[in-house]
Amino acid sequence: MLIAICDDDGIWREQAGTIITEFAKENGIDIELHSFGSDEEMFARMSHSPDVLFLDIRLDGGNGEKNGITVAGQVNERWVDCQIVYLTEYLEFATYAYRTDHVYYMVKNEFADRIGEIFQKILRKQESGRQRLSFSLHKGGALNLYPREIFCFERKMRLTEIHTVSGDWLVNENLQDLMKRLPANEFVRCHNSFIVFFPAVQVYQKNYFQLKDGTRVDISRSYGKQVQDAFLRWARTQMDG
Repeated sequence: MLIAICDDDGIWREQAGTIITEFAKENGIDIELHSFGSDEEMFARMSHSPDVLFLDIRLDGGNGEKNGITVAGQVNERWVDCQIVYLTEYLEFATYAYRTDHVYYMVKNEFADRIGEIFQKILRKQESGRQRLSFSLHKGGALNLYPREIFCFERKMRLTEIHTVSGDWLVNENLQDLMKRLPANEFVRCHNSFIVFFPAVQVYQKNYFQLKDGTRVDISRSYGKQVQDAFLRWARTQMDG
């Protein structure tokens, strides 16, 4: 497992590296660890995506000029399979963190005590990420997708369009049947015509989602409470593991 730490505090980087290395050794996890003091250094020196990035929320010594959430957005685009774990002393950034795809938000002084929970979440997500969903295309053939490749499903007349990172695909399966076999904690039906993948959401407002590809998906009034409850359940899995 390729792991990177990005934090402008050199003392903390060393402490975090020791905690990660000792946990991995005790639990038989083979890791390669890299440590960086800035995002510029990380992007310049990492030739390919790490499996996990432990990322500081503040990368500027706390003066407010740069934050890790912006860097995480760049990581999401550049290294789509990289799992991000936020490490911070600043809880006020928690709501903004959900604009990016990450697996954990951790206060630094709890890191050593909760390293086991963090790795459990990382390994669980790695395993689920290997499981593809299979769809029969409208005009024949099959489509196999990892959940992370999907933005949303849109029902159009008698067909369903799957909006993905690689384009749009038409299938016959209706939304009701799709919801029965999609991962329950990651997909939500928010409208008679839409199912959304929570990790693809960039902005969640009462009446709509804005997805990472820029698409706006309305949340109908009849689905509002269901969406809110589902989002809170999903958010808890991201915060608590």
